[in-house]
Amino acid sequence: MELGYRDLVVTAPWAIVGPAGLPAPVQRQIHAAFSEAMNDARFQETLAWQDLPPAYAGIKEKEYGSILLATADREEALMRRLCLQRNQACEARVYMYP
Repeated sequence: MELGYRDLVVTAPWAIVGPAGLPAPVQRQIHAAFSEAMNDARFQETLAWQDLPPAYAGIKEKEYGSILLATADREEALMRRLCLQRNQACEARVYMYP
């Protein structure tokens, strides 16, 4: 939206990470705290207000890398399809809302 593209939704994934070898009990404690926060009504309202889907991968750190790569691939394909990549020769037309 900052560039004037309405209704173009892209994600901005983020993560909380800890040092390698973080003990499993500490990982579970952090996971429990984030799970509780994600389910908080006020947090859910904030997500809805910002039109953001709730997305929490939990302790699945190996899956998070796959999630990031899939998101990047999906959004790169969208940018190509809409001819929004720098120096991209494109036949498609992108219509801007006034």
